[in-house]
Amino acid sequence: METDHENSDRVLEKVRALRDKWISRFDIKKKNSIALQLTNITWDITCFKIVDEAVRLAPESPDGGRQLNGAVYNLLTRSFAKGLMADIRKLVDSRKNTVSLRRLLEEIRRESRLLTRQLVFAVEGIEYDSTDSLRREKELFDDQERQGKSFMYGLPFEESPDRINSRHEQLDFLCEVSSDGRKPTDCMSDRLLQNLVNSLDAACGTIKDYVDKNIAHAGEVMNQERTLEIVPTWGAIYDAHRVLCRVAGFVHLHILGFSQLPFSPMPGLETLVYVSRPLVGEADVEKVYQAIQDFWKDCNELSEWKPMLDPKKSPD
Repeated sequence: METDHENSDRVLEKVRALRDKWISRFDIKKKNSIALQLTNITWDITCFKIVDEAVRLAPESPDGGRQLNGAVYNLLTRSFAKGLMADIRKLVDSRKNTVSLRRLLEEIRRESRLLTRQLVFAVEGIEYDSTDSLRREKELFDDQERQGKSFMYGLPFEESPDRINSRHEQLDFLCEVSSDGRKPTDCMSDRLLQNLVNSLDAACGTIKDYVDKNIAHAGEVMNQERTLEIVPTWGAIYDAHRVLCRVAGFVHLHILGFSQLPFSPMPGLETLVYVSRPLVGEADVEKVYQAIQDFWKDCNELSEWKPMLDPKKSPD
């Protein structure tokens, strides 16, 4: 028969394995990780800002609009919007064998009763009580004072009473309890976790629905006419990105007790190298037009194609 001690060890190891698995979902070195997906989205938005700002700054055309090539800039805008919405959809996918932020939250919700305050401190290697840490830090300060140090330093943050108190405060919020009502058995609030899922659905649901019907699949016109389709606005798309980053950052820092997530490096001026050069020189415009004509000719010939039948075989 399993003793209470053996059972507690088994639960501790299960929580440790779950936390390690969930943290690995954010490993930016892993293909398709949540952090890598969000970093790629953020970088794509950063690059599209170049296009967006170029359109805003371009001089007006006498015929209306801007002095920019409509074919090129419409392609960039349309392709970017489709790709961005598809990437947002991936992060709220609920299917098995996918790496998504929504699936991760659902996993955490299912195991939330195991995520007690005491076990969280144990798997994260943090002392539950700050008394010993406060004593060690005081001894460290007293020793430096005796040596006449002009600059004194405390314990490393991971061993400091500040770290212990900070984690308790985070868990107060996660468990929906007050600081004076803390208990080792406090567990993460199912309501809070459900609210995080709801916030993803609210911000990304329309985008996911649009991608399913218009980008990932071609929905039948009759089915589309039965419901009033909502086309996501740029504001809604950018808001979905912000919500995804906020929720991912909250999970990584507060729920998993890890670190802040940097979703994108600060871009340098090298990002704008050659941005002021025209897409095509005036002398080469005719060559570009000829390339288009050749492509159109090939496309027109495709509609005249007929399959070849094997003369050795006859149809049934």
